[in-house]
Amino acid sequence: CCASACTLSSALSYLLCAPRVAQALARDSAWAPLSFLVPVSAHGQPLRALALTWLLSQAVLLTGTVDLLAPFVSGLFLLAFTLINLFCFVASLSRPNFAPKLRVHAKLVSLLGFILSFLAMTAALSASLAMTIASCALLL
Repeated sequence: CCASACTLSSALSYLLCAPRVAQALARDSAWAPLSFLVPVSAHGQPLRALALTWLLSQAVLLTGTVDLLAPFVSGLFLLAFTLINLFCFVASLSRPNFAPKLRVHAKLVSLLGFILSFLAMTAALSASLAMTIASCALLL
């Protein structure tokens, strides 16, 4: 019962957040194919981005195996953790007044987080790592 509620909550949050993230990427990106996602409805809703999100999720569901998506999503989350830790480490080295809003922050903690996240990403996703990095590179 709790697992079902958690799954439903996650699905609804992704349904609300994914179109807005896609629209923000389109608005901030210089990549022309994403420019069709920028317009919003009269109420400020990103309807085109919502339609694209819906089409992508339906395409995955129509394959019949949602398990194909799991390594890709895991890879993106681990890549995000890896890059956040790397950026915190580089920012703490380059700017002496860098102070994230954390109670405990040290340069070595960010470096250790980067190393551990990178090792987890490569160990857990060795088969799909190249696909994840190539997909992220295409989005940039």
